[in-house]
Amino acid sequence: GGDYVITKVGNVDLHLPIYERLTAKQGDIASRFILFHLLDGDTPFDLTGKSVRVYARKPDKTEIFNDLVINDKTKGYCTLELTSQCLASAGIVKMELYISQSSKVLTSIPFDLEVISSINNVNAIVSTNEFSALNAALESVQDFDSLKREVVEARKGYGTLGERLDNIDSHGNGLQKIIVKNINI
Repeated sequence: GGDYVITKVGNVDLHLPIYERLTAKQGDIASRFILFHLLDGDTPFDLTGKSVRVYARKPDKTEIFNDLVINDKTKGYCTLELTSQCLASAGIVKMELYISQSSKVLTSIPFDLEVISSINNVNAIVSTNEFSALNAALESVQDFDSLKREVVEARKGYGTLGERLDNIDSHGNGLQKIIVKNINI
């Protein structure tokens, strides 16, 4: 059909180096993917409740930090899109997978992706850093920012916390303790 997606499959034992050099073509866009099968020895590495990201350093020293799509969490399959930024510079891209769950992080042994130079520079891309995983995390805190703004707006006109407690204290000492307790919750 009209689908021009090329996917490589790589088995990755998280205890061992990846000896196979992966290759891709400079300048390809939305057409190159690597399907990783993560293993713990001979056992599929369970990705339930975990996230998988790649950290990569390109030949020109710019960096990439992107999320992988988890295809089958119990069997350890996840897909990395080789973005236009990843394929912008010909040469060796050093890569490392980061698997995280709450405060725990497990990383793969670093491996290489060889970006083969294109003889055609019509689609030349300026190489920059790419941190889509961090951008996604920052977007998720927008709700928190909205809530914070609402609290700030709600506090306007009420004076400082000390002034409010002094005002309450002039009406009764016991009430101050209740209000302080509620504020700390």
